[in-house]
Parts: sequence; structure tokens; C-alpha cells
Amino acid sequence: IFPNFGISEEFKTVFQFEHNYARINEFARLSWGHLVAFHLEAGTPQGLTVLNLYWLLVVLALAAGLARRTVRLSHLLLCLGGMGLAAHGVRFIHEFTLLSLPLLAANPPTPPGSADASQRARSRWLPRPAAWAVAGLLMLIPMRFLLARIPFRPAYPFSRGGLPVGVATFLNQAGSGGALMNAPSNGGYLRWALTPRYRIFMDMEQIFTDEDFYHATQAFVQAPMLRRIVSRYDPSFLTAPIGNQRFAEVIRELPEYTLVFFDDEEILYANRRREPELAARYGLQDVDPFELARRARTILGDEPLTVSVLQALERLVAIDPGCGMTRYLLGLAAVHAEAYDQALGHADVIVGQFPEWAQGHALRGRAFRGLGRLDEAIREYRRALRLAPPTGYATLYKEVGAVYRQQGKPKQAYRMLKRGVDLFGPETPLADLYLLGSTAREAGRPTDA
Repeated sequence: IFPNFGISEEFKTVFQFEHNYARINEFARLSWGHLVAFHLEAGTPQGLTVLNLYWLLVVLALAAGLARRTVRLSHLLLCLGGMGLAAHGVRFIHEFTLLSLPLLAANPPTPPGSADASQRARSRWLPRPAAWAVAGLLMLIPMRFLLARIPFRPAYPFSRGGLPVGVATFLNQAGSGGALMNAPSNGGYLRWALTPRYRIFMDMEQIFTDEDFYHATQAFVQAPMLRRIVSRYDPSFLTAPIGNQRFAEVIRELPEYTLVFFDDEEILYANRRREPELAARYGLQDVDPFELARRARTILGDEPLTVSVLQALERLVAIDPGCGMTRYLLGLAAVHAEAYDQALGHADVIVGQFPEWAQGHALRGRAFRGLGRLDEAIREYRRALRLAPPTGYATLYKEVGAVYRQQGKPKQAYRMLKRGVDLFGPETPLADLYLLGSTAREAGRPTDA
């Protein structure tokens, strides 16, 4: 296949640079080190380890076929073509697997001297019960692999995690079409969701040049590069990853674009000149989506939101009811206002859309606590603890401890509060220290108190 089997020069040129992109893992080159590496994670062989075991099986089948002189030329050519593909990138290991199957099926690596199929069947390496046991274990590997990679299952059958669903919904409802400048990583979803009314700048599927990819990635961290693209294509809309804090500085260099929408993944800006009515109607003034995204990543933050920001969030959630970040911020505001039923409604939507988020379970726990449903509150807090990053542990342990104290269980409360209050932390509030000390006294630990 490469380079003497008829592939075009254009396609070969693509491979000269695509495998160098650290962000595109599937274009990484396979090395001899990869082919001799065997490692387990959580008791499960990783992807390249499985490939190496299969590779070894193919080599044994080839050796057995050559020894028996049963290798067909067509099978050998298919297998060599698969090897050639796999040598050019990790993404082609699946093609190698498929192209080598005929060789493996026609030449099973059986013990020497087994000449025909019936004899091969009689001269098994393993007794039938042991062979079935090994086959069963092999069939469990994919499930074990998925459980190790995704310990908490996302929404089923469709998860909007990592996708700009809200931005696409807004454009389809409020926009009139046109060109959309976007980051390449979510281009595939945007192309699927917005075609044919919108034309996107780039996705990760079409053949592109080195210069294209450089421009597409650098435009979101360098204002001159973004200005160059905007001046050339004059897009009606511009969308950027909400986690890219540097873009807050970049977009200030383009005052003709105004913020009109954001969701869990991306922020959308409209060109005032091309979309004057839309920009005037949906423009979000005095709203910093990057700061709101930071707040939404915390567990049960206590920073209040202004009235104008809350009104903007209400407008956003009316267009995109499934946005986790918007729901979470509105839920926290409802908790501060002691509107616990309203907060529980927001939390239920978050848990339904993002069951793998700790924030949804934590908000549900706070709402249950406010409603006096303390056992349910503890259950939700414990679920949040299994999902939360370490930075959220302290808040959740304090919440669980406070609920146990409300239930009149000082020993359990003290055990939780000890894990949530940092005695020696320079920023630990005095109120937390007093709560811990008084709970220790109630638990019969006067020395600790």
C-alpha cells in the first residue's frame, strides 16, 4: 500500500505530517517498542497489548502455513497490505486485523504433524472445557476494558458530554445560516448537526493541509491568526471551546463579534454586521461564560450570581434545557433562595443528562437536605463522592457530616467532618473549626474538641 501499491501522492503527503500531531492520537506511528509492550491496567490488557497478542497469533499462523505449504498468495498479500497500513498509524490497526483474518483462518497455528482439519480438531492444545473457559475470559475483556475506562456510565443511549449540543440547537433555531468559524475537535458534530444551512471551517475527518490545521488551532490562542481567518472568510458566527481561558483575551481583539450563547462545551459569538437583529436580540451583556464555567466546575460553590446573570441563564435554559452548567448554576441560586423544590428539579435534569457528574448528585443532596429528606441527601452526597475530583472531597465530607449532625448521629458526623475540615489549613474558616470542635464534644471526644 505504501508507497508502491498505487496510493495517490496527495494521500501520502497527508501522512508526512498528520502522524506528528500530538492531539490526533490515532495518527501516532507504531514503533517496535509498541509491538513488544505488554501491560495491564485494572486487570485488563490495554489496546496495543491485545493487538500484540493478535500480531503474535498471525506470525504463528504464517509460520505454520509456510511449514505446511498451505499459505495462499492472496491471503499473504492481504496480510502484508494490513501490515503496511498499520506501520503508518495506530488508526489502521483495525484494517490490519481484518486483512489478516483470511490468513489466520486458513492456517490455524496447530501443533506439528496435524495434517487435515479432522486431525487438527483432535489434536487441540487445550481440553474442550479449558478452551471454553479461555474463550469466556477473552469475551469478558471488552466489558472489563470499558468499565475500567468509564467507571460511571454516561447517559444512555446518547450522551451529550463533550458535544456543543446547545450551540447547535441555538443556531438551528435562531440563526439564518452562513459560515461558522469553529475549533476542529467538535467540527464533526457541528457538520452533522448544522448541515446544510451552515458551513463550518474544519473538522477532523476531511483531508486537510498542515497549514490548515495550524491556522485552525492557533486561531483560538493568537488574535492575529484569528483576525487573518475572519478577514478572509468573514464568518457570520464564531464558536470556541469554553475551557480555553486564553480565548477570553483573543476575542477582545474582535469587537465586531458579540456573545450570544454558550453551553457546556462551547461559546458562540455572532457578527454584528452580518447578524444585527440576532446580535441585538440575544446579545449577553455583563456575562463572563469563562468565569461561569469555572464556578460550575466547583462542588456546591457559595458565590452568588447577579440578577442580570440569572436572567441570562434563564434565557439560555429555555433554548437548551439539557445544559448541565446552566442548570447547575440556576440550581445553586435556587438553594441560596431556599427554593429547594426548584433546585431539585434542576438537579434531576443534570443527573439525567450527566449521571457521571458529581455536581448533579451534590446539588440533589443539598436540595434533599433543605427539604428535610436527610437519608436521601446522604445517599446523593455519597454518590457525588464517588464521582468528584479530590478538590471536591472536603465540601462533600462537610455536607455529609452536617446531615449526620442533623440526624442526631454525632459520632458519624465527627468522622465525616474530620475528613472535610483541614485543621492546619491557613484558609480554614473559624466557623469550620468551631463546627468540628463542637461535634467532637457531642461525640464524646473532649480532648479532640
